[in-house]
Amino acid sequence: MLRNFCKQHIINSDLGQLLHLSRVLNFKFRGIVVGAFLSASASFLEGASMVLLIPTLRGIISRDFTFIAGVPALSYYFAFFPEHYRHNYFFLSANLVGFVFAVLVAKVVFCFISGLIVSSIIRDFGNELRKLIFKRYLQFGKLFFDRHSLGFLQQVLTTYVYQVANVLGTANELIYAVTTLIVYVGVMLYISWQLTLVFLALVPILYFAYNWLVRKIHRSSH
Repeated sequence: MLRNFCKQHIINSDLGQLLHLSRVLNFKFRGIVVGAFLSASASFLEGASMVLLIPTLRGIISRDFTFIAGVPALSYYFAFFPEHYRHNYFFLSANLVGFVFAVLVAKVVFCFISGLIVSSIIRDFGNELRKLIFKRYLQFGKLFFDRHSLGFLQQVLTTYVYQVANVLGTANELIYAVTTLIVYVGVMLYISWQLTLVFLALVPILYFAYNWLVRKIHRSSH
C-alpha cells in the first residue's frame, strides 16, 4: 500500500497531484504567489535594464543623450536639475549608468527574496508531507515493516518527499524563464522588429532540424 502511494503521489508527481496533496495536507500556497510575482518582476527589470543599457551605451559613444526626452521617467528625473547639468556629458553618463546598475541590483534582490520565499514554502510543505507519511507508518502493523526495508522507508521520508516539494521550485523557475523569454522577445522587437520576425520564423526550422540530427545520431550510435 505504501509503495503504491509513493509511486502514485511522489515518483510520478506533477503540479496537479501536488495540488491534491496540498488539499490533503490543508496546506496554503499564498507565499508562492508572492514568489512568482517577484520572479516575474525580476525578469521585467532585467528587460528594462537592457532597454536602458543600449541607448545609454550609444549615447556615451556618440556623446548624444537626446533620447532622454523620449523616456518620460528619465526626462522627469533630469528636470529637477539645473539646465547646465542636463547638458553635461559626464553628469548624464554617470546618472544613466547608475540607473542601469540600480535596476540590475533590484532584479537581483527580487530574485533573492523570491528564492527565499519559495525555499521556505518547499521546506514547510515537505515537513507537512513527511509528517503525513510518518503518521501512515504508525498505522501499519509489524508485517508491513517486515516486508519493507528500513532503507526504502527512509528514502520515502527523504528523497521522495524532496522530489515532490521541489516541484514548487521548478514551477517558480518556469515562471521566471517564461517571463524572461517574453521580455527578451519584446526587447528584440524594440531593437529591430524585422530581424526579430525573421528569427522567430527560423526557430521552428532550427528546432525540427536539431531533433532530426539528434535522432539520426541516436540511431547511428545503436
